[in-house]
Amino acid sequence: MFVESDAQNQTIKVGKCEKFCPANEYRLRVRERLVHKFESSKNGYQLVKQFSRPAAGQKCPGDKDVRSPECLVQCVRYLVTTVMQAEVARADITDVYDFVFDRLRAVRQDLVLQAAVPAQDQVFILGVCVRFHVVMGHLLARHASFSAHINSQHQLDCVKSCLLLQGALVEPSTHTLASLDTLQCLYLLTNLDSAHAVNWAIHQPSSSGGGSLGMCIDVARSYREGNYVRFFRQVANLPSLFLLAVFKYCKLLLSLAVSVNRLAYKSPNIKFPCDHFAKLLWVSRTGNLETYLRCKGFKVDNGFVWFGVCGDATEEDADKLATECFYEDISNQVPQDSLGKLLLSFSC
Repeated sequence: MFVESDAQNQTIKVGKCEKFCPANEYRLRVRERLVHKFESSKNGYQLVKQFSRPAAGQKCPGDKDVRSPECLVQCVRYLVTTVMQAEVARADITDVYDFVFDRLRAVRQDLVLQAAVPAQDQVFILGVCVRFHVVMGHLLARHASFSAHINSQHQLDCVKSCLLLQGALVEPSTHTLASLDTLQCLYLLTNLDSAHAVNWAIHQPSSSGGGSLGMCIDVARSYREGNYVRFFRQVANLPSLFLLAVFKYCKLLLSLAVSVNRLAYKSPNIKFPCDHFAKLLWVSRTGNLETYLRCKGFKVDNGFVWFGVCGDATEEDADKLATECFYEDISNQVPQDSLGKLLLSFSC
C-alpha cells in the first residue's frame, strides 16, 4: 500500500478513536485556524484527520490517535457521499480532489498502523480509493495542474493491496466478491500495456465463463494486437467505470490507427471519409477528429482525409486534441449527480 509509513515501525492492534479527527489534532487545527473550507461547521461538515508524513524522531501515534476500523469505514462513506457529492458540482473540482485525496490517504495510513483491521473492511476502503482515482483521473484529465502519474500510482498501489487481500477473506459477502471482481477488471484495464497484468488476469479462476474479467481480457487482447477496430467495438459496450479506466488507451489506439492508415492509404489519390474513420474509432464528433488529423500533418478537406498528402501541420498539442476526441463521450457516462453511489457501488 502506498503510504509513507517507513518511520512508523510499530503498529497497534486496533485504533480506539471513534471521531473522524482525533482530539489532539482537532484542538490544534481549530486553535491554529487550519480548518479546510470543506470542514466548516457552518456548512454542516466535520473535521477529518489530515495525512501526516512521518518524520525522523517523531513519536509514534497511540491507539487514541488512530481511528478504529468502523470509524474508517464511516469516514470513507462520509467523504464520498456528503462532501464530494455536495461540492463536486459547485466548487472547483481540483479543490475537491485535493481535499478528498488527502483525507483518503490519511485513512489508508491508519489502516497500515493497526494490525487487526478485518480484510473485508480493508477491501471496502481500498476499493473506494481505487474508484476515486479512476473517476477523478478522468474528470481532471484536461486540467494542467493535475498529475496523472501520481494519481495512477496511488490507484495502482490501492488495487494491488486489495487483490493481495483475497486470500485473507473468510466467508466474504456477495458484495465483497462483486467488489473484488470489479477491482480485478480495473487492474487489467488500467494496465493494458503490462504483460504481467494480462498474464495475471488470464490465470485467474474468474477469467473463464464469459464474466466481466473475461470481457476485459478480450479488450486487452485487441489492444495488444493493435486491432483498433475490434478494440473500439468492445470498448463501446463497457460499463461506465470501465470506460473511465480504459480512456488513456483510447488515445494511444487513435495514434496507432492513424499510423496504420498512413501506410495503408499512402497513395496521394486515395481519400478516406472522415465520418467513417470516426465511426471506426468510436468518435462521435467528427470535427475533433479532423482537427487532430490536421495537427498530425494530413490534408483534410470537405469531410475527407488524404493520408498520403501532407497538409499544413498545426502547432496544437496532439495529445490534448486526442483527449478531446474521446473526453466528452466518456464523460457523459459518469453520473456526476450521483458520484457517491458510483464510488460506493460494488459493481461496475
